[in-house]
Amino acid sequence: MHRTSIKTVLICFAGFLFMIACTACKADLSYSSDEYLEDLAQAAGIGETAEALKDWGVADEEDLDREDVLDYGLLTKTIGKLIREETSMEELAAKGWIRTGRKATDRVDRKTAEDVIAKAVRQINGPNWKEAIAYEYASKLKTEEDSLQVGDLIYSEEGYRIVTSVNEDGYESREAQFDEIFSYLETEGSSALDFREAEVIPYHTEDDSSYVNGLYRLLAAKDGSFTTDGFKVSYSLNRSGIDVHVTKENGSATFYADLSIYDVRPVFRWRSEKDDLKNCFFTVSLRSTEEVGCSGGKYGDYYLRSKDLDSSSFKAFLDSLIDPVSERTEAGIPICKIRTPIPNLPFVFLNMDLYLRASADGNVRLVMYNSHNVGFETYNGKVRFIREHSDDLDVSAQASARAVMAINLGLDAVGYRLADVELEGGLKAGVTTTLHLYDEDDNHSSVRTEASYSDAADLAKENENVKVCGDLSLHKYLDLKINTPGTLMNRMGFGRSFQILNEDDQLFGNLHHIENGHFVEACTRKERESYKQMDAVRSDRIVLDSYAEVLKRDQTYTIVVRSLPEGYQKKDLVYTSENGSVASVKGGTITALTPGSVRIRVSTADGKFSAFVNILVSTG
Repeated sequence: MHRTSIKTVLICFAGFLFMIACTACKADLSYSSDEYLEDLAQAAGIGETAEALKDWGVADEEDLDREDVLDYGLLTKTIGKLIREETSMEELAAKGWIRTGRKATDRVDRKTAEDVIAKAVRQINGPNWKEAIAYEYASKLKTEEDSLQVGDLIYSEEGYRIVTSVNEDGYESREAQFDEIFSYLETEGSSALDFREAEVIPYHTEDDSSYVNGLYRLLAAKDGSFTTDGFKVSYSLNRSGIDVHVTKENGSATFYADLSIYDVRPVFRWRSEKDDLKNCFFTVSLRSTEEVGCSGGKYGDYYLRSKDLDSSSFKAFLDSLIDPVSERTEAGIPICKIRTPIPNLPFVFLNMDLYLRASADGNVRLVMYNSHNVGFETYNGKVRFIREHSDDLDVSAQASARAVMAINLGLDAVGYRLADVELEGGLKAGVTTTLHLYDEDDNHSSVRTEASYSDAADLAKENENVKVCGDLSLHKYLDLKINTPGTLMNRMGFGRSFQILNEDDQLFGNLHHIENGHFVEACTRKERESYKQMDAVRSDRIVLDSYAEVLKRDQTYTIVVRSLPEGYQKKDLVYTSENGSVASVKGGTITALTPGSVRIRVSTADGKFSAFVNILVSTG
């Protein structure tokens, strides 16, 4: 009986502890009302603090004063205000945003709330409106054939004009301002653009005038090509966008840069009456691919002259080549301006200014795939900014390079820029090159060089007195401007600039050191000594002469062991390949079989000590 009582007490106590743990876990999954409101304001682009929600009509003072945990009542209320729909918990559940059966007083865990915020923001950032337009002229529109008076609004080949004087010889006029043309303008739309309907204005023409009083004059073919500073540039338009290709020969190397912009979809709603701007919305979503690369070496067969040089002579020879041969290939090229009509809307266009910057100084390939949705919305005299971005990368870098797209997308009506967004972003890779030099006594020294890693490695590939390594720095950057100077929205105070990504956004972490074209965790170029009795040399680990090699198919490489732990001999070593289809190993000799990468394991027979050689089998 006594034992039973103790057992019962222990069971009850364990249950009590379990309840406490569950309560703690539940508390960790929920978060406070003020945290939620701040997250909501930031995710929707309304402001950095929860206070901004009050100006936008999403939350009131009572909501901001709450100091409790977020519940479904507050979540439902604020989300409904944000999407401007009368919303209940049942309706949110019907949308699939929350689970059914929830009560207003039930707590909301953080993940659920974040998912609901994301879905609500996605809805308000991507409305779907059919194209429509309605407008009234500020005064009766006249032509040059009408009887004119000072102050009349006329339309001529020069666009919309205001008559400033009338005499027997005719009249004089000035350019009409936007509010002098329309007393009322309301337009909206959300169709993907068809670039086959676009008109292109090349930057590189004898007559490069783009506008005359707000109207386009010189419009060229949809496909074009030109040469500038030795760069061959071509571009072509298709249904979904524009493709740009840039090439330049630099010695025996070929530089190229490609840019594709596609799936461009403006979404807009503009409402204005005279000087009173009503609620407006403008976003542009698009996808782009930026690629820059350089193939082939600038030094060609110079390595034949450098393979037998001693280390000091090699360094002097490399320095003599840098100035005349190793200039960085760098392009900064304005491509064209593109004027694309908005379907079913007279005198409303999306205008695109396109610019490309790219550079490379050796064997490199950078590819960046981007998706953007950027813009703004005004509501009750307030503004929120929309900034949605995603990207993916494909990088093979043995030299410094940069790929940058700059694009301005503006919503124009009758030649006036209502609003715009401007993106400038891309990828930048920097590779610093270090030469490891060995003299006749196997003494080691290292020195930095201005030559690219790939070029220096090409020259040193058959020189036993020189080893080359590099260090890669890779980062993305993206600057965004919404409503630049010159737009009507900027004049009304709704312009803003953002730095989305910068040099602090480094990629690849610590795995940035390059040897033999392969990434390794740390530099393996150490003091090189002559070991006549290898088995007599001891250390606390297996030390190899090289930890990374690049081989061509059917090429062989023999692993050189420099030192072994105490008590082991070379005959105790076991060699294994982690992928025998890429490279095999037998008795320390590696044979490259098919393109790919593989690690070769060198270990003692008892498995206590191991080292690895990273092998890259090239396609060459």
